[in-house]
Amino acid sequence: MTAVVRRPLMAALLLPLLLQGLTACSSVESVPQPEFESSELLSGFADSETTATQSRWWNEFSDVQLDQLVSQALEKNYDLKASLARLRQSEALLRINSADQYPSVNLNAGKNRSWRENSTGDSWSAGLSASYEIDFWGSVAATRQRAEYDLLATRAASRIQANTVASQVGIAWFGLLHETYLIELLNQQKQRIESGLKVINARFQRGQSQVSDVWQQQTLLESINGDLVSATAKRDIYQQQLQLWLASDININLQQMTLPAVAVSRMEVNAAALFERPDVQRAFFNVQSANAGVAVAEANRYPRFTLTASYNGQDPNIENVFDNWVANLAGNLVLPLIDGGNRRAQVDSQQALLEAEIAAYQQVYLKAAQQVQELLVTLDEQQRLDTSLQRQLQLAQKTESFQTSRYRKGVGDYLSLLNAQRDVLKLERQLLANQLNFNQSRIRLYQAVSHGRFSESHTDTQPLSQES
Repeated sequence: MTAVVRRPLMAALLLPLLLQGLTACSSVESVPQPEFESSELLSGFADSETTATQSRWWNEFSDVQLDQLVSQALEKNYDLKASLARLRQSEALLRINSADQYPSVNLNAGKNRSWRENSTGDSWSAGLSASYEIDFWGSVAATRQRAEYDLLATRAASRIQANTVASQVGIAWFGLLHETYLIELLNQQKQRIESGLKVINARFQRGQSQVSDVWQQQTLLESINGDLVSATAKRDIYQQQLQLWLASDININLQQMTLPAVAVSRMEVNAAALFERPDVQRAFFNVQSANAGVAVAEANRYPRFTLTASYNGQDPNIENVFDNWVANLAGNLVLPLIDGGNRRAQVDSQQALLEAEIAAYQQVYLKAAQQVQELLVTLDEQQRLDTSLQRQLQLAQKTESFQTSRYRKGVGDYLSLLNAQRDVLKLERQLLANQLNFNQSRIRLYQAVSHGRFSESHTDTQPLSQES
């Protein structure tokens, strides 16, 4: 026989749904953007946006191998995988906290057997039950909103990790490029010093120079050998760092490696880019989560009203279970009276947490502004230093050429030649090192203003409760 749901059951189960519709749109008012008193740190930003705010800032270097390495790291890095797993966990927690906004409905069925002196009997039972807490004070909605903001904060944290992975790959990559170029430069310098040593040996053999000239030239040559050992070790370390961030071996074409030159144009940053930083957004979402926590604590001080409805049937014959039914509708009111000040203390605790999160947000934003300003100053310094080093190198090369000519003619002393050689060697390395520092500073600036949205998983959405 087919069971028919009668009108009393329909009313009992639909009533919680109707009441839920009256309270579903309640929401917590968001905390407005906090004000800042440190106007000095927030001044000096440009009106136009830097290209660093683009989705994939590493494309600005026009380096195919770097693009491939970053893409591989964003796919395989274990820290990033752990971050994305925590993001999925936060999404699940949001669904858990959202469940209380809807009625809970359960189906139950069973069979009982009883024994008497001369007989046994079976009894079948079946039924439906529903319960729903009427959210008069917005506790359920606030709990859901807090979970939404926690999700957004977790998503921002995953963007921080993605941005960190991309920037560390870039920094290690340019470090590898620098050491590769440095090894090539040192080998060139070694050849020049060896050629000079042949000239000095020849002069010594002819009695035109002292043996100390040979020893000093040999010492200079050996110092280059020591620098080659150090540069080779650093190159291997950078390669190991890349393998760590990529969580796999790397395949690099040394013939296509190019260390970008120092750019001459000044980079500018829009102040609005700071609000797109994932650490700034995470701090702001923490503020909103703490604000929702205040609402939850406040709502818990007031009565809770829960409706329950049930429809149950029982009969020895399973086909007749729903012919002998009982419908029940009940309301349960819980009113806190004496709790030793626990609920009031919970509100005070959440208020203090909210104040702490607001202060933390302001500090994160000011630190972000200071970091960007510092990087802009550093980049400007490195650009000007590059120009100065190039001029110094040109003058040092002229001096070395002049002293070499004088020494070969026998009218110049070796000490002047040695100093000129050392100046050229030093300036060549300083110029290359400044080139590395500039490109790594560029990466840090890109990281400092990047939103970190490198995949769909990192895309922020507004809390659903704000849309209702």
